[in-house]
Amino acid sequence: SVGGVARDPQGNFVVVWDSAGSWGTDNDSYSIQARSYSDGGTPVGEDFQINTYTTGDQFLAKVASDAEGNFVVVWGSRGSWGSNTDMSSVQVRRFRAEGTPLDPAEFQVNTYTTGNQIACGLSSDAQGNFVVVWLSAGSSGTDDDGYSIQARRFAATGAPLDSVEFQVNVFTTGSQYSPVVASEPSGDFVVVWESYGSFGSDFSYSSIQARRFSKTGDPVDVREFQVNVYTPWIQQL
Repeated sequence: SVGGVARDPQGNFVVVWDSAGSWGTDNDSYSIQARSYSDGGTPVGEDFQINTYTTGDQFLAKVASDAEGNFVVVWGSRGSWGSNTDMSSVQVRRFRAEGTPLDPAEFQVNTYTTGNQIACGLSSDAQGNFVVVWLSAGSSGTDDDGYSIQARRFAATGAPLDSVEFQVNVFTTGSQYSPVVASEPSGDFVVVWESYGSFGSDFSYSSIQARRFSKTGDPVDVREFQVNVYTPWIQQL
């Protein structure tokens, strides 16, 4: 399935997806694949494998590019080169614009490792600093009721800007789902997600929530705010 696409200011773009098998080394269930294209739509080489850890499923790939076309891929992994051996983890790997890896292997984003950590989205600023958001079964923060929304920031070098992830949602009753994130060129970012409950007016199934953050990771909004005005039935991402 198609996981995501990112385009640089020159119009070059890269597509990432989950593949049942691989041209590369991963023949154990699903792998993460990518292919780069020029601004005219001409492919730059064949598809290539993103993941180096090949035990179990690799899934839900997403991608973001900086102003130079360098890109980072995030995905979920049933296992990890890192510390997460409990269900699924969140992994990232960085690449140059032409597709050569900047990291010898993927590295683990999440430090909280209890239960499923499910990769959902990322965004990059103009300098290549990026933020990853994901769905966590539990939280090192205040949300221990169902799934929470977590985030962690990284420098363009791949170095973490946060020692651990931080909880995005303030409303903690029920589960929070399907986070996505978008960044300004300066690095300020906004996270949007689906919530089974709301501080606002929507108490009918799920609502759409948003919260803004500065490039330093400090919240601009004290808590999330409801996006949808129409409230009957399900609102989902």
